[in-house]
Amino acid sequence: MDLRNQTRSADISESKASSWTLYLIVIFFTAFALGDIPNAITPSAKCEPIEDKIFGTIIVVDKPVSAVFIDSGEIPVGKANTYIYNLLKDHRYHVYLTGDWANPKTHLTDYDVYVYKFTGISGYLLSSHTESAGLPEQVSSDSIGQYFIPDESGAYYFTVRNDALESNASEPGTLMVLEHIETDTWIRKSMNGKVNEQPVRETTWAYEFVSSAPRIRVYIDVPSYLDMYEARLYIVGNPAVGKGQVVKGIPIAWEPGLRGLVSGVYGGFNFDPQGYRNMDAMASCQRNGEDMIVDYKVPVKGSLLYHLVLIAEYGSGTLNFVVQTDFEPPTLEFIDPPASAVAESPTKIEARVVDASDIVEVSCFYTRDGGAQIRADVEAVGEGLYVAEIPGVHPGSIIEYAIEAEDLMGNRGSATGIYSAIGQSSLRMYLNQDTIYGGEAIVPWGFLDPGGRKVEIRYLYGEDKFSFNVSAADHGYFNHSFTPMSPGEWQVYGVYAGDEDHLPSSSDRLNFSVVSQPTDLMCQLGKGRVEFGFGVKISGAFSLEKEGVPVELVLKSKDGFERLWAETSLDGSYSADFKPSSKGSWTIQARVAGDGLTYSGAESEVVTLQVVNPSLTTTLLRLPSTLASRGGFLVKPPYLYGLLGALGAAGGGLLFYLRRRE
Repeated sequence: MDLRNQTRSADISESKASSWTLYLIVIFFTAFALGDIPNAITPSAKCEPIEDKIFGTIIVVDKPVSAVFIDSGEIPVGKANTYIYNLLKDHRYHVYLTGDWANPKTHLTDYDVYVYKFTGISGYLLSSHTESAGLPEQVSSDSIGQYFIPDESGAYYFTVRNDALESNASEPGTLMVLEHIETDTWIRKSMNGKVNEQPVRETTWAYEFVSSAPRIRVYIDVPSYLDMYEARLYIVGNPAVGKGQVVKGIPIAWEPGLRGLVSGVYGGFNFDPQGYRNMDAMASCQRNGEDMIVDYKVPVKGSLLYHLVLIAEYGSGTLNFVVQTDFEPPTLEFIDPPASAVAESPTKIEARVVDASDIVEVSCFYTRDGGAQIRADVEAVGEGLYVAEIPGVHPGSIIEYAIEAEDLMGNRGSATGIYSAIGQSSLRMYLNQDTIYGGEAIVPWGFLDPGGRKVEIRYLYGEDKFSFNVSAADHGYFNHSFTPMSPGEWQVYGVYAGDEDHLPSSSDRLNFSVVSQPTDLMCQLGKGRVEFGFGVKISGAFSLEKEGVPVELVLKSKDGFERLWAETSLDGSYSADFKPSSKGSWTIQARVAGDGLTYSGAESEVVTLQVVNPSLTTTLLRLPSTLASRGGFLVKPPYLYGLLGALGAAGGGLLFYLRRRE
């Protein structure tokens, strides 16, 4: 490992390479880049070598397709071979060194691999790969040690050095540089058939891929100016059964298979038109432009390493091919599919599409009421998410739709759905007044679109609810009359329940108040002064012309109080007779209690009644009855005659007295 501590920039002159060696390197690189070296453009992996003190034997391989075989003793301990490949930017290459030397038990030989890139006459060490003796080397530029991905197109120098310090032998080895492709991905490759019956640079080509699929289908679209000879599949590695091994998580080939040896279904890799091919894993072309299909049912299981060999015969053109392992259609799942949608407005259908391959097309078709199929626009809105937009339709329409997805392999999957178009409805309601008297009716009214349907009118009073159904006219008008049973704050609103063609709706809630009607009460006396023992008429009127309203009369004197009751007549008037029980001043007031709904209570103003002693005339006039009530024996003969005489004399004297006063 004498180069491990060297600087990454190696100047050719400083490494003591002769100007002659440098000149030859440039000439050879130019020659193979232009295609002027016959040996470099045939299936052979080597051309005439050049010797250099630092890089050892320099061999222009050019095409990254064939295995390079290192014979026993070819690279002595402390020496090196350098292999030049022309690689493309951003392509992925599987570069590894395996063979008899890669024996971890004996580990006699320790090959290391160094990668260089030249700019002008300055060489730069890109990477070094120095596993322990007996372990295969895998060249990579990615972060996980698997594949080499050039950052620019051009010539790359892979130096295989037999470590002077840690190696004790020079055993056979095989260097493999081959482009790695992904399955289920379309690849383009320019091919050229034989010229003068001799193969040219792109007459043969090869790729590797890894798959555990039970079926491999290689489809090759051949252009009309190209006649292909064959396409071949070789299984060159299955580490699970000892054919090859796993390095950094990926399989490398069973080395004898790279030399063309065959073991069952493994190996046999070659470019010879007369060489080995598995008849179940190959396809041929009979004429220009005839497409080729290799459809291979894999007889073994495992994570298998394949080599795909392409051999052109005549003409030229660019192949389009794919190694298909995905035969399952895309899976589609609707996200919250609608059972109904708003009529006259666009409806969005969202779907998630899942597939092992890339999705190349997603489309949507729909029918309206079983009619002709119509295409709808589809838009990708995220990773695997697509949205189709179906235009608005009339209320009651039935929409059946399907979203279809096609993957890169031509597999198609679909999902279907159905929904009904429901029209919007609107419900407006109004009140002409927001306050009514108890006992009066509130009359909400409004319009429903669509008309001709039922509207539920709901009244709310605290926790109480009252519901009534009315029918809107064809033009949508409706009203309802309701008499609240309690005073206070009420609400009313309308509800349309919807139907199979229209969505439900409701109106705004409207507030209204129910109050008791204010009232007045009047009270008056027939006269304001009466002699004791006589009665007086109390009368009045209630401002609400309502019959049978109880009127309470409260009469108070210095000795106590009394109550009388009266009822109103149709015109609201009332009356009662009162005979005071004592002399003096009496106050009288009328009262009406409210009924709690239709009218409020009222009190009259207080009126005063004066009760005085009876006059002499009144006393004399009352005397007989008084005597009768107190001395009943005096009114019987013979006492009666005496009493009458006395009264007559008294009366005559009184009369005389009164006249004298005149």
